[in-house]
Order: sequence, then C-alpha cells, then structure tokens
Amino acid sequence: MKTIGEHPRCPSYGVLMRDADDGWACPACGTNVAIESIDPSGAFDGPSIHGG
Repeated sequence: MKTIGEHPRCPSYGVLMRDADDGWACPACGTNVAIESIDPSGAFDGPSIHGG
C-alpha cells in the first residue's frame, strides 16, 4: 500500500513518476524509487478517540 501524498519527480528528468509494483517508476528513463516499508504497529500509543 502506498502512502498518501504526491508522486515524486524523477531526479534525472524532473517528470512526474508513475505507479509501479514496489514504488514509482520514471516513464522517460525507467528510474525506480522504492517505497520504504513502514511498520504500523506501535506507531501511536496514546488514548483512542473513544477514551480506550
């Protein structure tokens, strides 16, 4: 699952990169940018909205 936000631009050509299986890919030169995996467990340890 990709993170919400802007697609990055290619560092070589500056064009908007397209979705790829593991991140984004430049349509002009094929450069790939991989998404770092984020471990959602433990990301928030405060009280819930409902006070739990």
